[in-house]
Amino acid sequence: MHNQRPSSGSNNASSYLVAGRPYLVSGKEIAGDDFTADLLFDDISAGNVIQFPSMAKKIVVRNADEGGTPSDLYVSFASLNIPDPDAGTNSAVKVAKAYWVIAPGEEMTFECKCFNIYITADDLATAATGVADVYAELTNIPRAINGSRDPYPTFTPENVAEDPDKELDQISGITSE
Repeated sequence: MHNQRPSSGSNNASSYLVAGRPYLVSGKEIAGDDFTADLLFDDISAGNVIQFPSMAKKIVVRNADEGGTPSDLYVSFASLNIPDPDAGTNSAVKVAKAYWVIAPGEEMTFECKCFNIYITADDLATAATGVADVYAELTNIPRAINGSRDPYPTFTPENVAEDPDKELDQISGITSE
């Protein structure tokens, strides 16, 4: 007989059936980068990463930049600072075009399991920054379980360097499931 009580986890359907706990970031200033070039950009140091305290099941990103010259926002699930395997000075995310573009005043909904999203403004407009509103529905799935290593890794330059043979679809967050 099985005596272990079910707990929250990415494979536990109950974690996704209940309404999520709200998480809101409003008026977040987003640093810009040139998306016409595929060069690396340190979006983590620039503060362009939203780290959720627990796993999100739904995320809404709104481009709230409606000022003088508004910028498009680029949203990805991996850092723009991860080098492309074929050209180390290029961003794997940019080369694979593994991002979504949100025009000023528009919003996009992502129904997915993740702990982080990366948002970058297009700095080709005269404004070097953008503004984002982010709403997420959070589950009770923790970032790390019982103090162990995070079972849901974030793709950063550091952990990709640990395993450089990762497939580009793993780095970019794109899956075929």
